[in-house]
Amino acid sequence: MNCGRWSNRLGKHGKRSQPGEVKQKSIREIPSGFGAAKMNKPPLFKCLVVASKAKDHLPMIASAEPFFAQLAAENHFAVDFTDDAGTINEENLGRYQVFVMLHLAPFDMSSPQQEALQIFIESGRGWVTRPFAYSSL
Repeated sequence: MNCGRWSNRLGKHGKRSQPGEVKQKSIREIPSGFGAAKMNKPPLFKCLVVASKAKDHLPMIASAEPFFAQLAAENHFAVDFTDDAGTINEENLGRYQVFVMLHLAPFDMSSPQQEALQIFIESGRGWVTRPFAYSSL
């Protein structure tokens, strides 16, 4: 599998972007009160949460950020949160040990993104997703 190939999506200026190009400002760390300053040691692992942009999921997604902050603080891990599916690529996922799909359906991901996720999972890292009702497809 070659995840370095060009994406089918056109970027902001009509140019194709490579899957490895992640806008770091689209990923934000959720302050959990855990980290070197408070505990004098690094987090046990790093988690990326990618949320859906679907309007009907926005209230639940807004509630998820404080939930993940508390979960991270209680369990000593760092969590980053985004609604930018463009962050799902092999290079970026390599920074994390756990990936959470928050109301993000597999059909909302491009083929290169799905391949990057498959490589992530097959490498032994954690994947958490919310079940979907596939019978409606």
